[in-house]
Amino acid sequence: MMQYQTRIPSLSNVTATHYTPGADHLYYTDVGTGEVWWMPVNPATQLASRSQVVAKGQQLNLNVFATTDIQWDTAGANLLAKNFARILPLSGVNSLAEITPASLEAANWASVSNNNSLPENGSSTTGRFYAVRINYASEYHYAKLRIYKLGTQTWMDWVTYTLSPNPYRVGAGLTDVRDLVVSEYETALYVTAYDASSGQHSVLSSPRTSNALSPYPEFSIQPQPITYQILDEPQQLVLDGEFVYVVDATTLWRISLTTQETWPVVTGFSNGKGLLLSSSGPSLMAYIAESTGKVFAVDISDYVGGPTSIPVSQPAYQLTTTQLGFLAWANPERSAFYVPLTDTREVARIDLLAGGITTEGTTPTAAPGPSSIEVFSDSTLYVACTTELGRFTRSITVSNVLLLGIGLIPFGYINNSEQNPSSPGQDDGKANTSSAPGYYFSGYPNLPFAGDLSLMINHPLAWNSGVRFYSLKLKNLASGLTRSIVDTFYDFKWDAAAAPPRFNSQPTASTAGLFPIRDPAELWYNAYLAALVKTSTADNGHNVLLVDFYDANKQPIPNGGFSRLLFVDNTRCGVRLELPRVGSSTTPPAAGVYPVLECGCLAYVTKDDLVELDFVAWQPQGSGSYSLRVSGGGGNIPLLAQDGTVTPAPTLVSKTRTSANKAIRVGHILGNCDVANVTLALNVPSRVIDGFGWVNLGAYTSRSFTVIKGPISHTPWTEP
Repeated sequence: MMQYQTRIPSLSNVTATHYTPGADHLYYTDVGTGEVWWMPVNPATQLASRSQVVAKGQQLNLNVFATTDIQWDTAGANLLAKNFARILPLSGVNSLAEITPASLEAANWASVSNNNSLPENGSSTTGRFYAVRINYASEYHYAKLRIYKLGTQTWMDWVTYTLSPNPYRVGAGLTDVRDLVVSEYETALYVTAYDASSGQHSVLSSPRTSNALSPYPEFSIQPQPITYQILDEPQQLVLDGEFVYVVDATTLWRISLTTQETWPVVTGFSNGKGLLLSSSGPSLMAYIAESTGKVFAVDISDYVGGPTSIPVSQPAYQLTTTQLGFLAWANPERSAFYVPLTDTREVARIDLLAGGITTEGTTPTAAPGPSSIEVFSDSTLYVACTTELGRFTRSITVSNVLLLGIGLIPFGYINNSEQNPSSPGQDDGKANTSSAPGYYFSGYPNLPFAGDLSLMINHPLAWNSGVRFYSLKLKNLASGLTRSIVDTFYDFKWDAAAAPPRFNSQPTASTAGLFPIRDPAELWYNAYLAALVKTSTADNGHNVLLVDFYDANKQPIPNGGFSRLLFVDNTRCGVRLELPRVGSSTTPPAAGVYPVLECGCLAYVTKDDLVELDFVAWQPQGSGSYSLRVSGGGGNIPLLAQDGTVTPAPTLVSKTRTSANKAIRVGHILGNCDVANVTLALNVPSRVIDGFGWVNLGAYTSRSFTVIKGPISHTPWTEP
């Protein structure tokens, strides 16, 4: 069963939602206010990304809103923060990609004042890196930027984020909204709602009024009907190319967006509520749900328009409900869909292949039943529940424990972490969710940890057990050194007194080495977050995380100390790839002697010439695998692909034979071509995690050239 968590409480009447797969936000309508809201769904949402030449004296707007955020002064000597922004230099950084949104938020902003300045003459060819905190509407935006010299010009690259989970209003002026759909590229939104001009419920459209560079879309507050056909209680919408399909009480309608022609496609049902379309080649299926639980599957492939509709036959499925909500596809293959059962507070799943109906989750009694569902992944659903937006997540159940895990990885799924053996094995302390198929990282057993690790603690259980504080230490078993974890970390906390109520960023600091346990009455965005354990190469190897719990008087609780084993590996992988060595048809090429490209070309005599490929792939711990791929004129060449395990030190590997165990020859690369563009690619993917995602410690390189029959000719050329 999926677990439910309130995401946005205190709404007046939210029933309609929309999410585009892959987006970092969803839309919802608050029927009580007639407003459309845009809500981020990731920890960080990118607002802007730019690269441009910067001139002396130029003022720059980093978040695409109205005010200036920084200025390069007229002398070209200083970088100035403007309009209450703050700027910090970043050291030890080689690229913008290394700077995470979380690190921007956690930077030491208290060390500088508003509108501060830093020396910057724009002369560095490698570039200097900065973090900028921007004041915006009672919250902060964060930018990472690089200033560098390229030729005679000074350039600035930057990326700006919002880390706020709070929604943003993007539309208004709607009455009694039922469903909401946003078009491709977010150029318009469509709703089933009350049309004041006709006094009827209809399908209305609001075009986008903000430009494409705006971080948030904004839509017209004067929606217009796209059809003048009288509809009987229109409900769920589906956009399909140039048509809008909408189900009302008795009919599935098709509306042309270009001509406004409106035709009845399917009839014969009653109390129509939910609608999905599924196409496979020329086939188009409609799934129509009545509010009382009947679901019809109707083939509408042959419908071409006109007043003659297709009658429904017997329902394909029957759910036990008196109040069904809007349907949602459960997967990209459209082989199953979710059905919200508002009256029983359940989310049901109908499997079209197996024909089964299962219950995936239930909202708690404090939350109304779901009416609309948006699918983010196999393990995450967002649901509209009238007075709140909630989230269902599928996770490994952890109960009756205080220490939960690192990020998404429970300690029970870290090899021997809870047992903490005195002599840990090679894979002890590594994440391993392979026994939970479908869960995060389950396809990659024995993953080391790296980067900043988010410790998760069962705050409610700790609080109810009388725990009020905790301390953290990390001991490296190889060096024997133990260090205290005292760094301040940040999370979003719900502020009901704010206007409007919202999540606000809240630091959690340690006092005398102790962090506070969270009060269960508080609503935190990351409910179990307890610390951010920053690791480096000094922590490589086996470590023991030591956690001690304390009472309200800051006295140690008996038997309140816990230890967990973790394996940390912050070392980077390395790769090297040489140009192919080419011999003759009877003699292998000389070892270690590499050709030099002529005019970007590598020459051969005959296609029978022997070829050898040299490369190096290593990782200091010997942890990881490499993949070598070769592509030529005919595409990828599977015969020349090779996978293997990296070596602890740079060790040359010579590939001399195909996967069929034959000597590699030029013909294996060219095939029937006499000349071809060739690419060699060597990849060592990152296989270390911080508990939430991959830490970028992998390596990749490639070589591209043209293979041509020699000798290569050269003709002098003089410019006319």
